[in-house]
This record gives sequence, C-alpha cells and structure tokens, in this order.
Amino acid sequence: MDSELKHLLLEQVFPIGTSFSFHPAESNKKGQKFWVVPGSQGLPRWIIPQDAELGFSVLKHWLPFDPVSKMKWQCMITGYRLGLLPFFAKMPGVKLESFWVSMPENTRWDHLGWQQCEKSLPVPVIYVGTPSTYTKLVVMLIDSDSKKPQMTIKVPWGKHAASRILYEATILKKLGQETPGIAPKFLWQDDARSVSSQEYLAGYPTQPDLTENHVQWLIRLLQESRTASVSEKGILLKKKLDGLAEKMSSALVQTLQETLQRLQDKTPLPLVWRHGDYTAWNIFRSSGGQFVVIDWENAEPDALPLYDIFHFKFAQDRVFQPNLQNRGKACLDWVKTNPEVRSYLIALNMIKPCEEGESLINELFLYYLIDYLLLSVEDEIDDLVESCYQAILEVRDDCYEDSDIRICV
Repeated sequence: MDSELKHLLLEQVFPIGTSFSFHPAESNKKGQKFWVVPGSQGLPRWIIPQDAELGFSVLKHWLPFDPVSKMKWQCMITGYRLGLLPFFAKMPGVKLESFWVSMPENTRWDHLGWQQCEKSLPVPVIYVGTPSTYTKLVVMLIDSDSKKPQMTIKVPWGKHAASRILYEATILKKLGQETPGIAPKFLWQDDARSVSSQEYLAGYPTQPDLTENHVQWLIRLLQESRTASVSEKGILLKKKLDGLAEKMSSALVQTLQETLQRLQDKTPLPLVWRHGDYTAWNIFRSSGGQFVVIDWENAEPDALPLYDIFHFKFAQDRVFQPNLQNRGKACLDWVKTNPEVRSYLIALNMIKPCEEGESLINELFLYYLIDYLLLSVEDEIDDLVESCYQAILEVRDDCYEDSDIRICV
C-alpha cells in the first residue's frame, strides 16, 4: 500500500486516532487485521477485514467479467472464507498484503454518517477505484453484530472525484423525491470533506446482454409530459463544447462543431432520467429479482431517450470486445435491429418518428457520442476521447445515406 492511500485511509475513512501497523512483531499485533487484495493491474482493489463473515457479505456480490480474473477471484474468496489468505500470501507471485488497525477506545464512526447503536460498531470493507482523475474509495460499513452491510460511503481521491460525489448526492435526493425506489436512498453528506453516504443495495452481477428487464427498468425513468428535440439539446451541447474547447485540439473542436450542425431534427421527444453509466458493472439483481443500479454520478434529469441504451452497448464493447472494428457503426446497427430496443421505443411512443425519419436515431447517436466525448475530456481520459472521436468519424457522414437498416423490420 503506498503512502498516499495510507494517508487517505487514516484521514478520511478510519476514526481519528487510528494507527496502522505493517509487519508487526507478534507481541505488537493489536486491534483488527485487514488484508489488501490487488486488482488485475497489481494495485490495491479491496481492503477487507480478516473476519470473513464480515467481508464476504460484500464480496459475494462482486464478480469480474473476464474469465481469467473471474477464476482468480473465486479462488481468492474461497480461500478467504476458509481462512487461507495467510497461506496464499506466502505463495510465489501472490501479492497479498496485511496490516493491523488500532483504534482508540470509545471509537465513533459518525464522521462517515454512522448513526447506529454505539455498542454495535461498524467494520469497513473498502473498494479502491482504478486510478484516474475521478477515483474514489467506496466504503461499505458492516454491522459487527448482524454481519450485514448497512451503508455505502464514497470518499474522494482523484482531483475530480469530490464534485462527482456531491453531485451524485444531489441526484439521489432528487430521485428519492420524484421516483422512489429507482436508486439508492441518500443518507448523509459532509460538504466540507466531499463525502456522502447512501443505503447499501445488495445484488448479484447481471450479464452484459440487453434484456426485457433492462428495458423495463429504463422505461421507469420516463419524465411525464416533458419533451425536447435533438436540435434543442444540440444547442446546449454546443455551449458545453465551447467551454471545453481550450482543452482540445483545434482539429477535434472543428470536427465536433461540424457534427453538431448535423443535429437538426426538431421532433419533440419524451425526456427521461439518464443514468449515464448504464452498464453491467453497475447493474445488479436483488434476491427478489429486481434490478439494482448504482453509481449515479453521471446522471441527468430531462435527458434525451436512448442515451443509456447507446452507452450500454458502446461502453461494454470497449471492455468486452476491445479489438472490435468500426465500433460506432456496430453500435448503431445493433440499436436499430435489437428487438428489446424496439420495445423501448414503443413504450416511449417513438417507433413512428424513428421509422419515418431515418436520421433521428443517427442524430441521437451522434449526440450521445459527442456528450460522452466531452465528459471524457472533463475527466482527462484520452483513450475514451479517441474512441468516441473515431466512432463519430465512422457514422457521421454515411449514416445519413444508409437507408438499408430500418428499426427491427
């Protein structure tokens, strides 16, 4: 564990007065023992208590998608439950680190919004995000008596993470008022530290295929009686582009400006709540069969329809099919021919304008790509910017000339 992560844990996660001890002598092993489990890049991914009854309550709901990573993960959590991590740590090539956490007496956890009975102190299970400008720690507090997760706390690490965390807190409060049950309940926030907490939602990973359940969940995000056109939203997107122009090359700005001029469709479209990162890694199925969707940091009210469906395909293809050629064209063709997408369009009364106006879905897709590109510019994720840019070039000119693909007919 590097010094920066250690400092963040001591300053923002654990109570004041906590100390860590790495590789202590046997006589100095006091407090609780935690393990640092690395991710695929060898960097810390999970920080878990030695007591597997506590940690497994969270880890059982998480599963990598890559087959090799999935196999390694299953071996790790099986060993964790059997108390074998000390043996794993001694094996060649296994990067498991442990440390001891000592906390003062009468420890309180209200700095993370913990309001449970003081006699039942929580134990954290910590997910460490992949390094980026918006990296955060996701802390699940486990009730030490019931052994069940009680709340999820987000702690900023990357330079853009603080604003994202507070923005999500605002979104969760708004969703709780307008559409209860669609997102985790907001619980608490500390504006000064940019830390927020929300209810813990348990669920099991879903597969990266669009199903009827995915579509039915998206239909619940419809904003009744609110409409806007691609043309109207394109004007707002141009203002966003103007504000970020200095962070991009002049050639990229020119391409985006020219593409925005193509967004001319004036058909009134129903507006929806946009999740913004509607992907398999954020979608879980609860024990009751309901979908549980987390991470609302890119959400937006009054958004154009189909955005989350485009993202579901485009973002997942980058992960699951990294060598896919013509990713933009593949995504657009998939949306136009997928029967579940057709069900979505029917539910939103969009099937007629989409079939009569061949360019409408094309413009919605270009809108998505430009918006996603600009978000990636803000987050300084160069490979995402390039991926969106290439997709725009693929579909910008020829999608208006292609009349062979119709909506699921």
